[in-house]
Amino acid sequence: MQFARDGDRAARGAFVRAGRAIGVGIATLVSLVGPERVVVTGEGLDTCDLFGAHIKEACTSRCSRRPRHAR
Repeated sequence: MQFARDGDRAARGAFVRAGRAIGVGIATLVSLVGPERVVVTGEGLDTCDLFGAHIKEACTSRCSRRPRHAR
C-alpha cells in the first residue's frame, strides 16, 4: 500500500486493476439481483483512496440498473 501511495506506478496499477475487477463483480451482482443499495466494507476499506474511484467507475459504467442510492 505504501508504495502505491508513494506513487509507484506498478503498485498503483495493481490497485487500479483490482478496483476495476471488484467494480465489474459488483455490477454483475447489481444487474442480476437489483439491490436498492450496495455497501462495500471490510478490512480493505483503509485502501479505498487507492481503488475506490475505480470500483465506482467500473460498476456504474457496466450496470444495466443502478442502485437507487449510488454514490
